[in-house]
Amino acid sequence: MEKLNTIYERNKKWLFFSLISVFVWGMMAHGYCFVDNNLSHDSLNEFHAQIFGNEWKIQLGRVFVPLYRDLLRSDVTMPWLIGILSLLWIGLSVFLVVKIFNIKSKLTVFLTAGVFATNISVSAVAATYVNDLDNNMFALLLAVLAVYLWRRMRWGAVLGAVCVAGSLGLYQSYILVAVTLVMIASIMDLFRDAKWQDVFFKGLKAIGMLLAGGVLYYIAMKAIVASSGVKLNSGDYNSLDAALQLSPSNILTLVAGAYQDCFTRLMQAYSTYPSILVKAMTLMMLLLAAAAVLVWLCGKKTGLGEKILGMVLILLLPLGMNLIYVLVIGASHDLMVFALWLFYLLLLLLTEWLVQQWQGMGKKEQLAQCIRVLSLLLVLATVYGSVQFANGLYMKKELEYDGYFSLMTRIVDRMEDEEGYIPGQTPVVFVGMPSNKNGMIPGFLEYWNVIGAMSTDVIYMPEKTRYQAYFDYVLNTPMLLAEDDPWMTLRDSQLAKEMSPYPAANCIAWQDGTMIVKLG
Repeated sequence: MEKLNTIYERNKKWLFFSLISVFVWGMMAHGYCFVDNNLSHDSLNEFHAQIFGNEWKIQLGRVFVPLYRDLLRSDVTMPWLIGILSLLWIGLSVFLVVKIFNIKSKLTVFLTAGVFATNISVSAVAATYVNDLDNNMFALLLAVLAVYLWRRMRWGAVLGAVCVAGSLGLYQSYILVAVTLVMIASIMDLFRDAKWQDVFFKGLKAIGMLLAGGVLYYIAMKAIVASSGVKLNSGDYNSLDAALQLSPSNILTLVAGAYQDCFTRLMQAYSTYPSILVKAMTLMMLLLAAAAVLVWLCGKKTGLGEKILGMVLILLLPLGMNLIYVLVIGASHDLMVFALWLFYLLLLLLTEWLVQQWQGMGKKEQLAQCIRVLSLLLVLATVYGSVQFANGLYMKKELEYDGYFSLMTRIVDRMEDEEGYIPGQTPVVFVGMPSNKNGMIPGFLEYWNVIGAMSTDVIYMPEKTRYQAYFDYVLNTPMLLAEDDPWMTLRDSQLAKEMSPYPAANCIAWQDGTMIVKLG
């Protein structure tokens, strides 16, 4: 206990500063979402994971999600609790990053907290898939913890492998956060005069940790799948076997695509600023990082082996950040690319190193300080742009949710006016999707590029489970949907084809006691 108290006292300053910084940025960016309940898309379908959600997660190989929910929150989606837990996991992740890189600058920590908390992978999942936000952020924490253990403890790679397995079992793409942090740590070690042999062999240990974690995950996943009787999803980008479709002929194309996608996303930056300003800021940050690398390469103390290994790692870093692009055959999306935004962390570390390198060297020190200040301002502006973007994204979703609610209320009213219709007793078949598309909401064009926000549809897909969820959780209206066979038969029937979508006079028809409602 005394040893734990000593560790706590030694680390509490940076622990609390990391947590406070994350909560400041997190509440600015996501507080809107945490106090709202705009269920849509998958968060509508998975509102109660015991009804639908836990089994789907196992099918996707995210086998530890049900256990996480049982231990830390219920199966019901509760945005405020999910939000607080998410910020806690992000805050602990930032604290571990502080320890991994031995960061001593409060400004660097504060901006790193902003990079982590306002990342598009956080905003996109909060906007549309809030049911998964906290378990995804716990996957992030485990990935960072694995790197911390590898970095700071003699046998940490062994424990790190367990953390890697846990992260993979919650959301697989966060393994790339571990990969990226290992690469950045190795680069910074070389910048700080470590021998290439030491960095190389420590890197091999990290690779072993990642591979061992993958093996542990595979064993646990197969055991849980077998015991649950659930069959793994197969054949699409969301499945574990997507990478098995890779062939030697398309690997090089996908690798090139991963680099292009990495730089395209960085240039886009998901900001409310004018596109040309975002691109100029990103280009400037890339140039500042390149300048620090050039200074290091020209240093006389740096050996040839260190320079070769360092440049190999730097050139491979974009691929390491965006390897998911290759593994899912180019079908990566915003929820999968958290690691890309660690470029800003690297920039902060490089410019901090440059100040230390030129300390006491007159004009060079002044130049280094200018570069450092410029990098801090650029990252600050980028993070604040992400804060604004997140709030705009949540507003878009709320406007669509309210409009959809109004539309579906009118549709139910029309149904209840039909003679012979008894709510909750009359079987119903819905054809198509509610036609609530009056074009993009003015002022929200840029948000249509974000996964989960690419349409105005709340129900999103014309599936029975989604319609049922909407009536159960949003409208709280009794609704008996037809059995699967008549549902499919009547949806494709000639009668349905001859009907006009709501609000036309013939949008409702009857067949064999079943009400058919054509929505789109």
